[in-house]
Amino acid sequence: MTCPKCSQEHDENQDCSNSEPQRVIDPNADKQPENNLSPTVSPPEDGRENQPANPGNSGGINVRGSNINANRDVNFYLKAIATADATADQSPKGEEEKSLYDLVKPLSPRPQRYYRPADLQEMVASLIRDQVILISSSYDEYALDAAWEVIEAMPDSPDRFNGRLAFEETAGKGVEFSPQKLCEQRPEGEPATVLLVDALDSQANTFAASMLGHSARVEAARQDLRNSKLFLVVVVNHKYATEKKLSQPNRSYKSFSYWNIPFLEPFFKRWFADHEQLLAELAKQRTKWDEDEAIFTQQVVNYHANDTLRDVISNGGPKDPDSSAESMLKTACPVEKTVLYTATFFNEITSPEFCRVVESLLGTRTMLKDAPAVSANGATPATAKIEVPLRRAWDEEKDEIFTKLLVETSTATDSPRTVSLSEFNLAEPLRKLFEKRHRFYLIDQFKVLQETGIFFYPSLRLAKNTTQLAIDLAQIYPDEFNEGWIVTMVNRIREYFAARGSDEERVEDPMFYFLSNTQPGAFHVAFARVSEICQRFLESPQRKSVVPNSLEYLMKNGYQQEVLWLIKQLKFNPEFDDWYWLKQLLNRGDLETKYLTYHYILSYLKQLGTRVYEGLKKLEGWLPPTDRSNFKDFDTFIFRIVIKYCLDTIDRCKAKHYGKWPSRYALFTLTDAETANSRFGLLANCLLHPGVDRTLVGLNIDGTRIDLIGILLAEWSFILLGTPRVPQTPRKNEKEDLANNDTQNFTASQMVDLLLKQFLGRLDSLQRLELLKYWTQLDSALFTFGHSYSIADDQRNEMKWKRVLVQRLIRELKLAPTARPVAKRSAGLIVTSSHA
Repeated sequence: MTCPKCSQEHDENQDCSNSEPQRVIDPNADKQPENNLSPTVSPPEDGRENQPANPGNSGGINVRGSNINANRDVNFYLKAIATADATADQSPKGEEEKSLYDLVKPLSPRPQRYYRPADLQEMVASLIRDQVILISSSYDEYALDAAWEVIEAMPDSPDRFNGRLAFEETAGKGVEFSPQKLCEQRPEGEPATVLLVDALDSQANTFAASMLGHSARVEAARQDLRNSKLFLVVVVNHKYATEKKLSQPNRSYKSFSYWNIPFLEPFFKRWFADHEQLLAELAKQRTKWDEDEAIFTQQVVNYHANDTLRDVISNGGPKDPDSSAESMLKTACPVEKTVLYTATFFNEITSPEFCRVVESLLGTRTMLKDAPAVSANGATPATAKIEVPLRRAWDEEKDEIFTKLLVETSTATDSPRTVSLSEFNLAEPLRKLFEKRHRFYLIDQFKVLQETGIFFYPSLRLAKNTTQLAIDLAQIYPDEFNEGWIVTMVNRIREYFAARGSDEERVEDPMFYFLSNTQPGAFHVAFARVSEICQRFLESPQRKSVVPNSLEYLMKNGYQQEVLWLIKQLKFNPEFDDWYWLKQLLNRGDLETKYLTYHYILSYLKQLGTRVYEGLKKLEGWLPPTDRSNFKDFDTFIFRIVIKYCLDTIDRCKAKHYGKWPSRYALFTLTDAETANSRFGLLANCLLHPGVDRTLVGLNIDGTRIDLIGILLAEWSFILLGTPRVPQTPRKNEKEDLANNDTQNFTASQMVDLLLKQFLGRLDSLQRLELLKYWTQLDSALFTFGHSYSIADDQRNEMKWKRVLVQRLIRELKLAPTARPVAKRSAGLIVTSSHA
């Protein structure tokens, strides 16, 4: 076209270089609406260039390092929402959530190793390819040896960090043990990290469970870890790996690469010169040993610890466990019976913990014991029965009893020594005998464990055993251990920790004898015990209904925040519908609980990373009808969550990721048009719903959803296509991809087209006019500051390439197919009154 300023030909949108830049005059500039919806930009004042940088985004106008801002931008909406939240939400937030990533420690040296994997290079290759490998062994020592070997065999990288994260380090700290939290909380700019994750504890199973199960979850975890430059070597407990059949991949359950580290041959090679002969003999008598690999391993370890392994093998294998267990229990005195009970139902606990359990069970009970009686006539002394406290008998004979019945071993070099039956294969027969012939004894003992504080003892080792014992009893006596039992525990936890203030209010509850309510993290320890019980109930087809029944009772009786806490702990269990219960809390909770749930869902969406559409799909299903005139708190919270998620993630998106393809932005990690169309349609349904207008009113924000859409679409186009290397004039081919990477058939430019299609196709002509007005004013503001010498060169350049993309949005809007008819009283034209 011929430029009216210089009478020369150049592109329609190219700035004239032969005359002074002039601001485009908006014919409607003097006709601003009363609610002042325009992206008005205040030019920098003299002497303001050296002000501190503003790190946020602002509708495409704010530049990092400048103080340019707009009346309607990302920061404006975020501040308005924060103000509304602070005003309405008076709920105590409790302890600030600690960062899981802060618990990562440098990987310590492991000089002694007794297992070195033969397929080490294959394991390393899998880790490099998938970002994650899983390892387990029936003998923990060898699993940890293998993990160290893999990490140290990774290709050299001068700036790589090797670290370790152990579940035990998180206990009582109120942190979520999951890869999602690791990625979310990992500081920007950290070097590539290879992390050994010790998830051997049963409560740590959620770490692996959160990224396994189906293809989408596995792929999303892989992508999130790749984006975060994290490699994970996860050591899971052997029981979990066996239950999930990780060594047998199938179509229905997807996993990362998994290695089951063998125990038997490496162990015998280490300790016996004639290991081949012993292993051959052991193979012949294998049916006499326990079938379960973990129990078989412990049998071998215990016999070896007592220096009887060779003799047992030479004598044809272990004795018949059933007859041995029956004889042992029949001849046991009350103290020995208690010791056998503890050794049967409490595995892998330390000697002090073992003694504490035994002493709690003995309590104040007594037994009759023979004692010499004095004869008056000097005859041979007779015997008499005297009553002796069981605790005293235990104190006098504990060493002898320990040597007779028990053994102390360790399954790893850096693990504590733990107590178990010297004849480990007697544990299961003893368990069956207790359940068959001593059923009331079992119930009484468990009640004692509860009422003397052992059930809530702050030890993960004890927790695992008390949980298993409770589940076993629940299977036998479902009427005793059901939802009523769970609710009672929750009630006692609330009462105990609610009284942590003054001494006058202090509640003494023997159930928490070992858990002070003033101890940091004690509440998390107590509730973790309840959630672990619920986890195990969910795994049982016959008992899983106990969990929803318990939650429903808690909901009805004012324990809504406790329900939220349990939801957080149970969300990765495939048998638990966490979104159903989150919906119940938003619908039925008090205002304080609703706000807590709102904050949690928002955080949850961010944790989902590239799987965010799974959560957004749930929220879309909760949307009210578009013709609803009155919106409930539930409705406005849903819209607020979606709005704030979009604004927060834009604000947190780093400038260095703009224009990169494939995109690092969670909403745009899509690789095909069909998926993008579906998901962008979902996004448009949520953000263009009339309820968004009502939500903005509730936030004291003057304006409509169209203003918000104008900001979001502009920002999203900058994230997808923006880069300082984009030329300052538009390319001749408007559809050409402006991204600086094009590694897939589906390009960033095509993604922008699909995004606009889904949003613009849902607007009527008046709404399109409102959107056009916003983008036109934004274009004018960018033009002004793109030619202002009161800001730095890089800031002016950013204004210019952003203006190129805004002009593209304007052209697409003008070229869009015919708008749908204007609906009567179109919600898109709602103009709210100004708020002070």
